[in-house]
Amino acid sequence: MKILDMKTSYLLDQIKKPTANPGGGSLVILVGLMGLKLLRMMDKKNYEALEDQAVVSRETLDGYEEELALLVEEDIARTKDLIVAYKSGAKIEEDLYIKAASPQIKAVDILTHALKASQFILKYGKKTTLSDGIIANNLMVEAVRSALPTIEINLKNTQRSYDYKGVLALAKTLGEENEKIIEGRK
Repeated sequence: MKILDMKTSYLLDQIKKPTANPGGGSLVILVGLMGLKLLRMMDKKNYEALEDQAVVSRETLDGYEEELALLVEEDIARTKDLIVAYKSGAKIEEDLYIKAASPQIKAVDILTHALKASQFILKYGKKTTLSDGIIANNLMVEAVRSALPTIEINLKNTQRSYDYKGVLALAKTLGEENEKIIEGRK
């Protein structure tokens, strides 16, 4: 059963199991997706003179949501592949570690873009749901931060490098920019 098809109570029961499926990696992506969806509560039906920009914003965010939803399941599949290889006792090829890190890397990239793309809705969206915008922003920044340990644990077994500090700094900066936009609307 796909994570996005699970009832909340079932999902929570699965998370606490020692052989969790989903595990932390897919949950981090899910948290980022939840943040992005929560941001959409601020969206308005009509932005009047800015409607053309609103359409582009919606389409962009829709695409990010679709990609993140796919990555939740991809993370589970890549992690299973790595666990099967580990349990076999054979030497694990570098490629498997890179594939296991890939959904997290993609999610971080999408979420940093989503943080930037959020600015239109944060600036012009419904003022009555500003608190949802704050929570959404925090969830997306935290999802980026929380994805980094999974990326690191997989990539440490490879020759591949990753700019952890740079990625986190970018997410924090975008999150802070978004906070300023929200503060300016209070």
